[in-house]
Amino acid sequence: LRARWGLPTSKEKRDQLADLNHAMDAAIVAACGHNTVHYLNTMLPREGWSHQPEQGGYTNLVTGEFLSTQEFVKRDDINKLFPPPWEHFRKELLARLHPDPALQLEHIGGYDKERAKAAHPVRVSRAPLRRGLGQAHEARIRSHNEQNNFIPLGKTATKTDLKELDKDNIKRIVGYYDPRTDKRDPRNITMIDAIEKRLEKHANDGKRAFADTNPFYKPCKANGFDADIERKEGVPEDAPKAPRIRSVNLIDKNIKSDSCIPVRDGLAKNGDMLRVDIFTDGKKFYAVPLYVADAAKPEELPNKAISQSKKGWTEMTEGYRFIFSLHPNDFVRITLSETEVIEGYYNTIDIDNGRMALYPHDKKVDKHKIRCSFLNALSVEKFHVDMLGRLYPVKQETRQP
Repeated sequence: LRARWGLPTSKEKRDQLADLNHAMDAAIVAACGHNTVHYLNTMLPREGWSHQPEQGGYTNLVTGEFLSTQEFVKRDDINKLFPPPWEHFRKELLARLHPDPALQLEHIGGYDKERAKAAHPVRVSRAPLRRGLGQAHEARIRSHNEQNNFIPLGKTATKTDLKELDKDNIKRIVGYYDPRTDKRDPRNITMIDAIEKRLEKHANDGKRAFADTNPFYKPCKANGFDADIERKEGVPEDAPKAPRIRSVNLIDKNIKSDSCIPVRDGLAKNGDMLRVDIFTDGKKFYAVPLYVADAAKPEELPNKAISQSKKGWTEMTEGYRFIFSLHPNDFVRITLSETEVIEGYYNTIDIDNGRMALYPHDKKVDKHKIRCSFLNALSVEKFHVDMLGRLYPVKQETRQP
């Protein structure tokens, strides 16, 4: 029917419509009627025709004849059986799916001008994901400053296999320097320098440099400060051997302690983010992320907002007012300036910089994702979207556990 009525049939053209493609199909189904469905289900098989979508046409199983979709719909019997529902059906449907339908409808001959001016763009409606399940935290346990003074305040460190090292992260090995003095720690210089030399010797390839067949030992008196051997000649058999080093603690560039929760004397990165709570002080906006682990403790909701300040995240005290919560697929409109307004379905927020990620209403794919910093926006508005895509502003919400 799409081909017979002159509507897009190729995957490329339908992809351009994105999710509005489903609206086009719904309009076709609504307009075709029961007789059309009956003919499609009975006449084509009776005459031996079988639809072959992967080949882009129809094959006659009796004669072996193949016709492309465009050729097939030009047959006289198809033309007679499946006329367009009404005059200008194709033009009107494509105009309605256009970002500016009013302008497109004005060019259709005989179309009522007042109806054309009243036409609004079609908005895809999505159901918000207000779930409460997911992973509470990552399995990997991290170290932090309260456990080790050589980890900078606010940072975390993870145990990392030597095979994963390269020259770019040598300086991130815990103990490379003392953050309290900004100088290298003399207790670790020998070992870290030996790791760096081993990497240089193997073209900066950690897998080759620290292969199982090429063990790395801590430089010490037992091996004469030679990391390639376990014990130097002349050292008594009952004397301690140089310990083999398989991993080091590496400071993470991205995961900060503010985005983690205490687990087994360490920290673990928060698991799935359920929502983000938006606050304001009347001048700026603030975002407090809420994770699965927080939902398990409803009596004490998180109260720190994302911040890039070296002092850490901003605590929401009495001077900040809660506005609303955003779950995935909540519709939000952000006014950045008098001339720049961004709107779409909320996806997530970057806890490192506070940038919010939105999907356009009709394109829920990552390559079309919109990212913007809303903390200094003029306004941030949330809307309920009904099944027909109509927007209803949310004035005020009560913060839920």
